[in-house]
Amino acid sequence: MVDTRVLLAHRLGADERRWPPDEDRFASDLLLPDRVGHPWLRALTAAALEAPIPVLLGGHTLVGPALRLLARTARP
Repeated sequence: MVDTRVLLAHRLGADERRWPPDEDRFASDLLLPDRVGHPWLRALTAAALEAPIPVLLGGHTLVGPALRLLARTARP
């Protein structure tokens, strides 16, 4: 699981107005690189899609609460 918003902030700065548009970010979250216009985010998305292990991309809600919920429901 990768919080791409943290990566965007590191690469492009904390000001979200400098980030790719919502459409690009959400397409990246869904692993649809062909729908991502921003070159760096498209390459990241394609790499995640082609990785030999499963990779989930998303924002802090995926990496934070969703991860804890998944761990809680995975217990026998």
